[in-house]
Amino acid sequence: MRLSGTRAAQRFRIAAAVYFLYGILYLAGAVHLVRQGLGPRGMDTRAPSFLWFVLGAIFLVLFPWLIARGTRGGLYLAFVRVLAVVVAVRAVGLLPVALWGSPRAVELPWGGRIAIRHGTWGFVALTCVTAVVLAWAGWARPVRGREQEGKP
Repeated sequence: MRLSGTRAAQRFRIAAAVYFLYGILYLAGAVHLVRQGLGPRGMDTRAPSFLWFVLGAIFLVLFPWLIARGTRGGLYLAFVRVLAVVVAVRAVGLLPVALWGSPRAVELPWGGRIAIRHGTWGFVALTCVTAVVLAWAGWARPVRGREQEGKP
């Protein structure tokens, strides 16, 4: 099934932009935490960790491009739907850290300090918004009628 019309295309462009912002903030947050020695599974700036960041940067470019093509239907649309579910699962996975995570404070990039569990709430919110926008694009009804013909 192929979605058509400017509204459908706009939904996918918005979803691509939101995912791009999500990716930038997640990548920046991950780099910042690793530089403080707080990366997952003992990550640091050596080669194996660096490769994960390169992979993240590739996703940052590739995924929005694939999302924006969701109106073409088929695998592009399936990709957006699967990604919406994966991002929603990620949000749920962050909840234990936000609720019961370390009270240890970390330095903020612009100065000041924040407890890890409090900072995680920002990422929970960002992840939830991203999942909702992806679902909005991926499960929206196909546009019919006048707009499908290119008329407003």
